[in-house]
Amino acid sequence: MKDKDLLSSDEKRLARASLLKTGSYKLAFEGLEFLAKEELRPLRLQLELMKPEYHLQQQGVRSTIVAPMAQLVTELTTRHLEYSTKRRGNSPHGAPVRNQRSC
Repeated sequence: MKDKDLLSSDEKRLARASLLKTGSYKLAFEGLEFLAKEELRPLRLQLELMKPEYHLQQQGVRSTIVAPMAQLVTELTTRHLEYSTKRRGNSPHGAPVRNQRSC
């Protein structure tokens, strides 16, 4: 055995195996505990923004329209129509609603 070889082959194998178990040898995307660190929050946010952009590009979408209040407008319009219909006494389809009297 040479003087340079301080460890036996078994000791080297065990040392290598214990080093590979540490998180520093994992690829960054494989270490979820690493990605969850507070310091990496900006990176996670960037990935959240990139993901839909990537999928849109894969589908060939070149442009989109953003309507942030579209759902609210739809809900308000529906409520207004329902209120107007009840107030006029008409069904939503325009036929008059009969008031049924109980005997």
